[in-house]
Amino acid sequence: MQMSRYSYVLMAMQGTSYCDSARDSYYLIKRNYKRFEIVKSMGNEFNTLGKLFYTLTVSTICYIIMIRVSFFAESITESIIPFVSFVIISYTIGSLCVGMYG
Repeated sequence: MQMSRYSYVLMAMQGTSYCDSARDSYYLIKRNYKRFEIVKSMGNEFNTLGKLFYTLTVSTICYIIMIRVSFFAESITESIIPFVSFVIISYTIGSLCVGMYG
C-alpha cells in the first residue's frame, strides 16, 4: 500500500509530524486492511468504467460525425481504420483524464 500517501493525508488532517502520522497510518491500515482493499478495488472498477464510458462516447460521436458530415462521408471509403484510431486516441485521452483522479 502507499503508506506515505496516507501519512501525508493524516498529517494534513491532524496537524501532527510525519513520523507520528506514518505510525498512525500504519496501524490504521493494519486494523482496516480489508476495508482499504475493498475501497481500492472499487476505485479501480470506477476508473475502468470511466475510461470505457469516455472511450465509447467519444468514439461514437466521432463515428457519427464521420458518417453524417458530407465532407468526410465523400472522402473516406473505408471507415474501420479511422474508427479504430478514434478508439485508440479516445482511450488514451480517457486514461489520462481518469488517471488524474485515481
